[in-house]
Amino acid sequence: PIRKGKGSFMLSGRRTYAEPLFWAIGRVEPLFKGTQVFFYDFNTKANYNINDKNTLFISGYFGKDVNRLPILDFDVSWGNQTGTLRWNHLFNNKLFSNLTFTYSRYQYKLDIPAAQVPVGWESSIRDVNLSANFTYFPSPGTTLDFGLSTIQHQFDPGSNQFDDQFNVPNSRALEHGFFVSLEKEIGKSLLLEVGTRWSLFQNIGEATVFEFDQNFFSCDTTRYRSGEVYNSFNNLEPRFSARYALDKKQSIKLSYNRMAQYLHMLANSTLSFTAFDVWYPSGPNVKPLIVDQVALGYFRNFRGNQVEASIEGFYKHIEYQLDYADFAQLAFNPLLEGDLRSGKGRSYGLEVMLKKTTGKLSGWLSYTWSRAIHKIPGINNGRSFPALYDQPHKVAATASYQLSEKVSLGANWTFNSGGPLTLPAESYSYDGLPAVPIYNTRNSDRLPDYHRLDLSAKIKSKKKLFKGKVAIAYLVTIYNAYARNNALALFVGEDLSAGSDDFNPRTVANQVSLFSIVPAGSVLFSF
Repeated sequence: PIRKGKGSFMLSGRRTYAEPLFWAIGRVEPLFKGTQVFFYDFNTKANYNINDKNTLFISGYFGKDVNRLPILDFDVSWGNQTGTLRWNHLFNNKLFSNLTFTYSRYQYKLDIPAAQVPVGWESSIRDVNLSANFTYFPSPGTTLDFGLSTIQHQFDPGSNQFDDQFNVPNSRALEHGFFVSLEKEIGKSLLLEVGTRWSLFQNIGEATVFEFDQNFFSCDTTRYRSGEVYNSFNNLEPRFSARYALDKKQSIKLSYNRMAQYLHMLANSTLSFTAFDVWYPSGPNVKPLIVDQVALGYFRNFRGNQVEASIEGFYKHIEYQLDYADFAQLAFNPLLEGDLRSGKGRSYGLEVMLKKTTGKLSGWLSYTWSRAIHKIPGINNGRSFPALYDQPHKVAATASYQLSEKVSLGANWTFNSGGPLTLPAESYSYDGLPAVPIYNTRNSDRLPDYHRLDLSAKIKSKKKLFKGKVAIAYLVTIYNAYARNNALALFVGEDLSAGSDDFNPRTVANQVSLFSIVPAGSVLFSF
């Protein structure tokens, strides 16, 4: 509590510590000295009731991943910072509002200073958002939501501190929106929700915009002064949903949404894992994504609402799906827009879930089958190919068992189909020069399937500290209990496995894995 009955706060944070392990290894092998691999995050929340009609909320998140590997002269890090201030105001018993200010920033950095061509690469995206949302209850069973928002985006797609000729130009944009939504109960069985959102996206200077010919070669540039609006898009985004209760135990839900997305995440299709996804705005050379999605689901409860079951299908159609052209220069490319292509995308799937919420044994089991396919002129010879996030099969099984009043057990098993990636199919070399890879179709290869089992046990101590005011509990967890070596990435090179022939090396796809089985213990104090 900040003040009893008026407000409260919460602080939480964590950090991993692998430094002692690398310090011990460095005592034996000096090449590992100075190695740092860790992440941290910190959360804070607070609220305060000014009076019966006004309440303030504040929250923040700060997190970072750091990987410094002197043995490879390699330093990479990425992180997020965000802060939110919200004012809730109650006008009367039918109308209230939320005025929200949000700041967020995502940043990554890659340093390889001793390379033949030194690299000091940084990229970031920063948002400042102000929104006002209102909820009005004109009558029982009717809810009207409406509001507006504006966001200032600041993009730094990539800058190289060692050579600014490779910098990708920075840019700024404003994104505005207004929405209205009406939810209405019709009788005892039907719940309808209809609404729409109007969005406006504006590119603003200072900026240099490249013009490209029909072959995507840069043919001219135009400079815009600071604060000048030089391009805009606007879209109407209608939405509709209906839920019909067949009886007290079962219902059907149908929905349709149209969405416009003005920010694009450009991912490297030749790597299976990378933190360096570039966020890029729509503009004169890049149109926004337009997405139409429909979904239909059936929901049913069993055993007096102790068990919930559902099955839901969806289909999504995407216009102006964006991706890199074949053989594009992915980094250090000031003419990045010339290496982008747009086309169509579609995704569809079926989700099944079974959930038990009460009793000694609780948990859920879910299965998702889905596909995500792109078809973009100028990529993969115009043929369809799997999107980077195409993972046909996903399974999640979670169980918690209350063995006794003091002891509870937990288990979690996950399975995902391996994600797509592009690997060379063959290579050729000439006159002793390094081998040149030859690639086949886009995203035609996949990582091995990912699966793991996590186990946990929580034991509450009978003994309490400080005259019974502090309770103690012990938590034991085993991450990846059967020691599955899940692939983080694949790369093509010399066979690095044990027993390989050093004199006649084979070219293979080497798998990179991080951790195997990881046991952990915790002590929890409650007061």
